[in-house]
Parts: sequence; structure tokens; C-alpha cells
Amino acid sequence: MTFWQRFASTRAVPGRCGACLYFDNEPATLEANFAAMVTMGSGFASVRSRDGICALRGVYLSDSAGCGSFNQRPGKQG
Repeated sequence: MTFWQRFASTRAVPGRCGACLYFDNEPATLEANFAAMVTMGSGFASVRSRDGICALRGVYLSDSAGCGSFNQRPGKQG
């Protein structure tokens, strides 16, 4: 189990990363942050699912992760 899985499972989280203001899973953002991704495929690839980057913590994670710093993004359900 990863750190984030343990972190999310041991605390009541107010929402999930996919609906958080700090979460960015735009393909162009991922490719800009991971220059070597070109050799692995693309930020547009289906293998990354809906993963993205937390701007608050600077980590790559799943949209289903969550933490206590959740901040609802307007127009998204958490």
C-alpha cells in the first residue's frame, strides 16, 4: 500500500483529488512537468487514467486519492 493509500484510508477526507482545486490532470500540464513522458507515451495516453498533479503538494496521484487539504473546485462534485 502506498503512502497516499494509507493516508487516505486512515483519515476522513472531505473530498477526492479529482474534484479539488489543487488537482490538475490536463495532458499538457503533465507533459510539461514530466518531460521524459514523451519517451513513455503521452500525457494524453489512456494508461494514466485520470491521474494528475497536486499543485499543493507537488505529487503525481490518482484522481480518487484525497486528503484533509481538499478545496472544492467550482463545478465539480467531491
